[in-house]
Amino acid sequence: MKHLKTYFRIALATLMLFLLYRSGFLQLEKIQSALNNPTIMIAGVIIFSLQFIMFAVRWKLVTSLIEKISFALSLKLHLIGQFFNTFVPGGVGGDVIKAIELSSAIDQPKKNTLALTLIDRVVGLYSMILFSFIFLSIEMPNLNENHQKYLLTSAGLFAFSGICLLLRRKIRAGFSHATRNFKKSTVVNLRESFLNFFNYLDQLLATGKFKYFVLISLIVQFLSILFLYIVVKSLVDVPPPYVLFFPLACFAFMAMAIPITPGGIGLGQAAFYFIFKSFGDPVAEAAIVGISLLQLISIVLSLPGGYYFIKSPRNLLRPK
Repeated sequence: MKHLKTYFRIALATLMLFLLYRSGFLQLEKIQSALNNPTIMIAGVIIFSLQFIMFAVRWKLVTSLIEKISFALSLKLHLIGQFFNTFVPGGVGGDVIKAIELSSAIDQPKKNTLALTLIDRVVGLYSMILFSFIFLSIEMPNLNENHQKYLLTSAGLFAFSGICLLLRRKIRAGFSHATRNFKKSTVVNLRESFLNFFNYLDQLLATGKFKYFVLISLIVQFLSILFLYIVVKSLVDVPPPYVLFFPLACFAFMAMAIPITPGGIGLGQAAFYFIFKSFGDPVAEAAIVGISLLQLISIVLSLPGGYYFIKSPRNLLRPK
């Protein structure tokens, strides 16, 4: 069944890319031309190297909730997670592998390290919602009807996530009560991971680390979207203003975060097309080129993660 899920996701990504190519929106000649543009490629390598560093800083901040680790270990764990998120999307995700590797490195139960990866994902998603809402609010007087819908959606998501954040202790208590009779060991471990997630979220807020997490996330998103904007500016005469480009790109990245296709390939191209087509087909096509290059560079830079995983002195089957 796991293999079928993997094959389905790869097939879906391939199908989406094929449909975009047949429709004329995925223009391979533009992607090839961008690959030959030294400005874009140098900017891409520099920007995404910085982004990987910031991801490692953020992961180091999250792991400090249970134990401090070195920056070098944090970067290796991020590369391993990125590698598996890209190349093994259907079986064990990169986040789970990263949690297992961390568990082995610091001698912590896997249920604790899995909770940390959940913190990283959920609070990272909350940060994207926050950025989208703030930037769209800034541009509210200049938004057209389509973009106002994104503002309303981001406002709704922001309100919902804020309420969940405020009521986190009640949600934890309700979840704990509803699952108290679970007996199967695997389910019990997952239950403990979710309960630990709420505990670590409390720690993140109580220690003041939450604001640093959000700030780092802003830098990470800024770097990703800056690269996309550089590509779009190189391909169209009149790109949308960055202050509007940024929050709309955040929406597309939220769609890419859904674990449907490997590394968001195919899904990301479709999301960026539908979100940016309101600026016209040239901008939408340029956005597709940008996200395709982003995924390609990310894949290349994550390759060391496979090497670190193979060389890692750990036993993944060792019980914790």
